[in-house]
Amino acid sequence: MLWYSGSERRRNEIGILVDEELRGQAVKVKRVSDRVMTIKLIIEGSSVNICSAYMPQTGLEEEEKKRFWEVLDEVIRGFPSSEIIFIGGDFNGNVGSLPMGYDDVHGGFGFRDRNIEGVALLEFAGDFGKEDRAMCKDCKVISSENLATQHRLLVMDLVIKKGKKRRGGVGRSRVR
Repeated sequence: MLWYSGSERRRNEIGILVDEELRGQAVKVKRVSDRVMTIKLIIEGSSVNICSAYMPQTGLEEEEKKRFWEVLDEVIRGFPSSEIIFIGGDFNGNVGSLPMGYDDVHGGFGFRDRNIEGVALLEFAGDFGKEDRAMCKDCKVISSENLATQHRLLVMDLVIKKGKKRRGGVGRSRVR
């Protein structure tokens, strides 16, 4: 099942694709903007929130990028701390191939040199903890599935244990 969010300008379109057998578990879909959307699933008694995000590209106005981080920050803080959150999307940045100071959120599987957008993503991830990362058993890009010239389909296999608690405490604001 595909949930989609876009604008009349036909830019910045995003979506969340959920396996057919989980379709009935979806209890809420929220199209926040043409760059951010969420879906809530109830799986094994746990609330699982999937957030899809599309960061403004390099070269666009800094104000647009700042607004993106403000919206995403507000969306993530809006989830109760007892719920699981997964954020995926195109953040138009490179986190680099090595953690270099971001060991708590960088899995060591990046590539290219880190850029300013990649630093912003790593800092954002660091502000919200990493407890849910262990639930991801496999994450891969399907290179043969071209959604657009520069985009590829990302697939995650998750293991969700009943009653699992999410991040602890409240992170600091990520808005610059």
